[in-house]
Amino acid sequence: MVCAALAAYPLSRFRSRLNRPFLLTILFATSLPITAIMVPVYALFVRVDLIDTFQGTIFFFAASQLPFAIWLMKNFMDGVPKELEEAAWTDGASSPQSLVRIVLPLMGPGVAVVTVFSFVMMWGTSSSPSCCCSPRTGCRRPSASTTSSATAAWWRTDNSPRSRSSTRRR
Repeated sequence: MVCAALAAYPLSRFRSRLNRPFLLTILFATSLPITAIMVPVYALFVRVDLIDTFQGTIFFFAASQLPFAIWLMKNFMDGVPKELEEAAWTDGASSPQSLVRIVLPLMGPGVAVVTVFSFVMMWGTSSSPSCCCSPRTGCRRPSASTTSSATAAWWRTDNSPRSRSSTRRR
């Protein structure tokens, strides 16, 4: 949320000839399916040694939700009047101070909405961590239950075929 707020602030408050192309790039990145970028992400994570780490999984989830969060945060930030921020500038506040003390408290419900939507979207992608984790390291992969569509993803520590076959026999 911090990165989304810091990226949405200049897009909402300042006019530039690069705003529209940047927003269209964010919109395009939002429409990409996560499964389409798993192979390049895996190659990148191998190169920077983030495979089989929780940090790699956290970075992957944060980066995959950032375009959506920026897009929503910018729209909520547009609803906060600029006059309040200009009054804070007149009183001697800087741009970062006015963002933290004026804009973010006024868009608290918007921040909550972006947080909830991002969390729900990340929770729904059960196959994404499989590109970042392997069962031998303790980094857990999700295993989606196929018995019911209402059943959530269950986490298992060992996804080897041996353990799956032994659980079926029981």
